[in-house]
Amino acid sequence: MAARRRCVGVKAERLERRTLLAASLLKDINTATDWSSPSDFTSVGSNAYFVAQDPVRGLKLWNTDGTSAGTHTVANGLSNPYDLTPLNGKLYFAATDANSQNELYLTDGTEAGTTPIAPLDSNTQYAPGQSLDLTAAGGKLFYVAHVTAANPAGIWVTDGTPVGIVPLTGSAGPPGTSPRDLTVVGNLVYFTADDGNGSRALWKTDGTPSGTILVADFPTVAVFGADLLTQFAAAGDRLFFLGPSAQSTFANELWISNGTAAGTQPLGAPGFVGSMIGLGRSLLFSAYDPDHGQELWMSDGTPGGTGLLKDIVPGTAGSNPSSFVVVGNEAFFLTTNAVWKTDGTPAGTAEVYDFGNVSPLYLAAAGPTLYVATGQQWPVTATSKVWAIDSNTSAAVLLANVYVPATSFYSGAFAFAAGDVVFAADDGVHGTEPWVSDGTPAGTHLVTISKPTIDAGGGTTAARTRVE
Repeated sequence: MAARRRCVGVKAERLERRTLLAASLLKDINTATDWSSPSDFTSVGSNAYFVAQDPVRGLKLWNTDGTSAGTHTVANGLSNPYDLTPLNGKLYFAATDANSQNELYLTDGTEAGTTPIAPLDSNTQYAPGQSLDLTAAGGKLFYVAHVTAANPAGIWVTDGTPVGIVPLTGSAGPPGTSPRDLTVVGNLVYFTADDGNGSRALWKTDGTPSGTILVADFPTVAVFGADLLTQFAAAGDRLFFLGPSAQSTFANELWISNGTAAGTQPLGAPGFVGSMIGLGRSLLFSAYDPDHGQELWMSDGTPGGTGLLKDIVPGTAGSNPSSFVVVGNEAFFLTTNAVWKTDGTPAGTAEVYDFGNVSPLYLAAAGPTLYVATGQQWPVTATSKVWAIDSNTSAAVLLANVYVPATSFYSGAFAFAAGDVVFAADDGVHGTEPWVSDGTPAGTHLVTISKPTIDAGGGTTAARTRVE
């Protein structure tokens, strides 16, 4: 979720259009009429993990090296995996075992290397796939769990072994119960939790009980059930978030914290703050005011240094900045019909590529490459495309005429596997399945499509294959 430094003199160039011959379907996991609907793509080393529907065994964890032959299920005895989180070269996740018990697991991608770490009380899973806020920081894994069904949830930490599990809050009830919004700032994790008096507070932890402390209390943080302590982003060694507004009890405003009560202060930005991301020690974000609409704002962490960075679309309509990603010393983002970039200065904020009357929907970054999904999602039309943009050369490549589902971007859009990018897409023929591309015409090719069969012991046997 390393500090970035701003640079100046950024020059935006018109992109060169280059068309990729084709993108290849990585594996049609479910060759029946149902879709496998892969999501949660997560890179670990040279492989990528994801969650997809197996035609026989249901929702499973999958591992791929970017080839059809190297795409297979992991932990066949587990179902409904979620919260995929990489740490120290392994994947951590929660899943349900054959006895319908929820547990926390780690895997190296093999059956033998998939082991349980900690049982989870059934109340930790309020619904299938309910997040445990698995969060990696400082070489440790933080998560939310119950001690018993009668107690509220608390923060726990593990070094990856069953004996290395330590409760940080909640083991004796409030304060520190019902934590959420875990956000990494350096080697620390910030979160919100009960203050012991029924109100929400900002907390931080270094992974030890003594280093888990309440930073600042917010006596009133909800109006009509809406939580006004929300939307957290790290910027260097500081935390930005939305908290209660001094101007209105029905709205929130931008705040900053350096981890102390005195250093937790409002910044006075207007309400309706949208996407935000740290750039160095500053914050880029989308915000609304009546004179400019929803536009690009920036904060250096002081009230005087918080304001409009650039009025991209002059007037009240606004450019609606969203989908911020940081690549090197720059942030890239989407507007209503284009990709823009900024180095954090007005002069260094410029358009990268204009899609005309086609709307860019999602933006993700993998290394120096930006991936943009555009056009109509369903059904697949001529505007449904996935593009690759080199952030260094500003060259644009059309990867495929497919659509990428919204759920794929919200829960892991793209991941790398042996240098190739893996993502979920629908070409209008196979349904939503995993796809792969290396971003070059020579590296895009048709691959075998396999449907696994299950032997009596529940393992995967030789697949029936066909070629599209």
